Amino acid sequence: MVDDAAKFVTKEGHETYDCIVVDSSDPVGTYGTSKRTLIPLSFQSQAKLLTSLHFEIKFTGPAEALFEPAFFRSLHQALNTNGIICTQAECQWLHLDFIAKVYKSCCDVFPQVEYAYTSIPTYPSGQIGFMLLSNSTSSGEAQAPLRTPARTPSSDVQAKLRFYNPALHTAAFALPEFARRKLEEARGGK
Repeated sequence: MVDDAAKFVTKEGHETYDCIVVDSSDPVGTYGTSKRTLIPLSFQSQAKLLTSLHFEIKFTGPAEALFEPAFFRSLHQALNTNGIICTQAECQWLHLDFIAKVYKSCCDVFPQVEYAYTSIPTYPSGQIGFMLLSNSTSSGEAQAPLRTPARTPSSDVQAKLRFYNPALHTAAFALPEFARRKLEEARGGK
């Protein structure tokens, strides 16, 4: 299905889905940064500087609706039991406050919510994040179904893959402590 997702999921009578992938553009906005000059630094100094930068971002534009609570409520209605949603969720180094806001909105709707990230060399800071959502209410470790691959590639398939492997899948959910804390606060924990 290729359509305006924000409008499509609000229509009556559409099917429900096992998997929904929202490959949206960024919620285009006005970006303003602190006035600092980036110079070559050690990795530790770069990490400290990046986490201290203050980005004031107003997210508006055509994709804005795809990051709003109403959209996530509509997605929940369109998802089969035990279904999974994966949606673009920005970069933890640049947009953590925005990610936390979206994460909170998702936690208000879905019993399982996870933020994961991967390397994309052409993206700002070399990373992009994903929000993974499920309306499964399985018992036990609530987040395990999203953090653990449902199956592993056969050895023939794995030999053809250049990037993905099951260990990388699991590692995508291991967040730097500053991001983990921020999302835990958004979820309502300490």
